[in-house]
Amino acid sequence: MCRPGRRRAGPPWRARPYGDLVGAYFASHPANQNATVRIEDSSHPSTAGLPTAWNRYDERYNYRTNPRSDNHILATVDESTYTGGTMGSDHPIAWCRGYDGGRSWYTGMGHTNESFSDANFRRHVLGGIQYAAQVTGNCSTSQIPPGYSQVTLAKGVAEVGEPMGMTVLPNRGVLHTSREGTIRYTDAAGNTKVALTIPVYTHDEEGLQSIKVDPNFAINRWVYVYYSPPLSTPGGDAPSTGSASQGVGGDGPAGPDQPRHVLPRRR
Repeated sequence: MCRPGRRRAGPPWRARPYGDLVGAYFASHPANQNATVRIEDSSHPSTAGLPTAWNRYDERYNYRTNPRSDNHILATVDESTYTGGTMGSDHPIAWCRGYDGGRSWYTGMGHTNESFSDANFRRHVLGGIQYAAQVTGNCSTSQIPPGYSQVTLAKGVAEVGEPMGMTVLPNRGVLHTSREGTIRYTDAAGNTKVALTIPVYTHDEEGLQSIKVDPNFAINRWVYVYYSPPLSTPGGDAPSTGSASQGVGGDGPAGPDQPRHVLPRRR
């Protein structure tokens, strides 16, 4: 997550989900002034190449509690180089961590328009986006369970097709869908094979969508899929002219003795 927009009063800045995601709660800030930011992790893409003692004119947030215990700290601000800091000798100003299956990145800098004319600051933000979107950079903290690691089980068109959905089986294998109708099975060791192919209607981004294992799969072996069956749906886009009353293949409203063609409400 990159730094949110300007602070505003009210619940969004104080609500628990927001604070949990960002990693800290705002407390106060002094007036804009110059201060020295000290880079703590120079290997992360959002801090690599920045001056280790980075003097910047900006607004400095004080936080209610120190976020260090739950986050990977990237940079701190040196309170001895400005006035109005309340956090003492350890004042984190940028950090990151894994959060709820995704990634959170935060910077307390960037409160002035001039910041975005600064090549170093733009590099800082770009690196944060790269971490959050592309998983570049290590943001491990003590909160990661022992033995946890990310493992790529399947990748590439041959193994995932046009991926749409996935579900994890009790044996840690994964069933995953591709829009053109293929269901693949990848075991915990990363071996992938085609489990089933379903005929589907694929126009307008339709096709095989989601898949879900039954909560009692170990007993009943049920798996549910959501897809668009082909039926007799004609190919191509819908007609650009005509009306619903004309039905399919008709040239005008059907009379009382004429057969009517009814399109299904759902494919």
